Amino acid sequence: MYNTEPQVRRIFEEVERQTHQPLPTEPFPFYHEGNRKVHRDGHVEVAKGYYSVPPEYLGREVWVRWDSRLFRVFKGQVEQIAVHPRVAPGKGGRSTDSTYDSGPMKPGNSVEDKTLTIVRNSHDQEDVIT
Repeated sequence: MYNTEPQVRRIFEEVERQTHQPLPTEPFPFYHEGNRKVHRDGHVEVAKGYYSVPPEYLGREVWVRWDSRLFRVFKGQVEQIAVHPRVAPGKGGRSTDSTYDSGPMKPGNSVEDKTLTIVRNSHDQEDVIT
């Protein structure tokens, strides 16, 4: 039987090796994803870890995606609405965004109230919006 190995190796070295790129330094991203319902406390649960979601999503389904480092929450599967560092799985840890700290059920924490505050703070004069 004829040995083609030297010929194959020569063609690889002369032609193909130049077109190859170096391997990535980080592993290919691998994540899990799925639907979760936002609890009354404004958090979603994954692997006994709890992650806050904007209060306007209370009781609604959101799409979540997580890996070993990050936890992301999406409206649908496209628009990202929250991102958190991953808490240790199985420990009941919580990651709560400080902008949601006042709790979703307390006065002054509605989307309208927060929007009005942001708009007022973006103007030099308080009487621009009444």
